[in-house]
Amino acid sequence: MILAPVKTAELTGRALDWATAFCDNYDEGWLKRHLHLVDNYAYSTDWTLLGPLLQQYGVELRCSEDKVTWWADTRNDSGAGVGPTPGIAICRCFISITHPDFIDIPGELLCN
Repeated sequence: MILAPVKTAELTGRALDWATAFCDNYDEGWLKRHLHLVDNYAYSTDWTLLGPLLQQYGVELRCSEDKVTWWADTRNDSGAGVGPTPGIAICRCFISITHPDFIDIPGELLCN
């Protein structure tokens, strides 16, 4: 499996969800062997997965007046993320806690 570095601030779709699951302590080997299951861990759109991250890491969420841009920050400033939806901003924020600039993503996920 080929891994490719992706800017945390540019992650979207299945790559974003995979990276969020990886940072949420899912086993990396299992995640790599089961790429076909990434859709079951759609953090960026599933509030049952996002909610615990908000609570555990003290993520604060804000939006622009026109609700086009969303910002997510941790209370202790260890992570921050921006995105076009609340879910994307929260996931990027969460990932940035441990991977502030780049994270290696399986190449197969970058085609989707």
